[in-house]
Amino acid sequence: MSPGADRHRRPENLQAALDAACLRAGYPSGARLIRHFANAVYLLDAVPVVARIGYGPGVVDKARTAINVTRWLLDQGFPATAPTDLPSGEAQPLILGPADAPTVVSFWRYYAQPEHTGWPDTRILGRLAAALHQVPDNPPSLPQYQPLRTLTSTVQAPAARQALTDDEHTWLTRRIKELRDEYHGLQFPLGHGLIHADLYTGNLLWNAGPHRAVLGDWDSVSIGPLEIDLIPTYAETRFGVDPATVDAFAHAYGHDLRHWPGYDTLYNIRELSTLTALIRLAPGNPRLRGELAHRLNTLSRADRSTRWQGQ
Repeated sequence: MSPGADRHRRPENLQAALDAACLRAGYPSGARLIRHFANAVYLLDAVPVVARIGYGPGVVDKARTAINVTRWLLDQGFPATAPTDLPSGEAQPLILGPADAPTVVSFWRYYAQPEHTGWPDTRILGRLAAALHQVPDNPPSLPQYQPLRTLTSTVQAPAARQALTDDEHTWLTRRIKELRDEYHGLQFPLGHGLIHADLYTGNLLWNAGPHRAVLGDWDSVSIGPLEIDLIPTYAETRFGVDPATVDAFAHAYGHDLRHWPGYDTLYNIRELSTLTALIRLAPGNPRLRGELAHRLNTLSRADRSTRWQGQ
């Protein structure tokens, strides 16, 4: 990736990418930013459509896989978020910018969330996880899950030096290797299959259709150990989630991961993976740089009790 790749993260350039993508897609321009963290997410003003703008290592393959898998899952009757058919007839996703630092835009159905209603809870998440893991077949051409793959690419990129001190970079590089080595020595009793690989309540949306909730953000979907989809909920206690909600998730899924010898390794991998977007965005955001330093400090001291701030 070129040293100038960071320019695509700036709000004005994200907006320009969105305008160009809307023109190609056949959607009217005009949108408001809903969220900018791992991706930039916009709601188009004139139509009930969400645009997701992605960048970073492997973004083109991730977006293509997310589109293909969600369409396949919808055909299987699984409640995944639905990509739209573009009015222009062009295939999704849309790829813009230079080949060494592409920006990828995809368009998705907008799910209006009811007012004064909380987020779908961990019981719903546990049932959806179980349903996903029971889908009888796997879609074609899915990548194999690789622990900390995106974080590794992010840390190795030159731009990481703008977010990390030399000591932080050294520690993080060593810690990634340690955890990947531990991972490859694990036995996974639940088996392997289709996994979401970023499954937590923040990726659920209420749905007015036949299913009460739908599961979104399929950028990490892959074939891997089913335990990968369980660990994020356990790690949410770092952000203030009550342990009782973790119990509810385990009960709804039908399996409690805390009794498995590999629990600590997956827990540590999940926590480390939360640094990826912070490293990308920290150079232009002092608040995120502070949160990144805070998380690295607690991780380097093996401190699981100190709270982190969510995004």
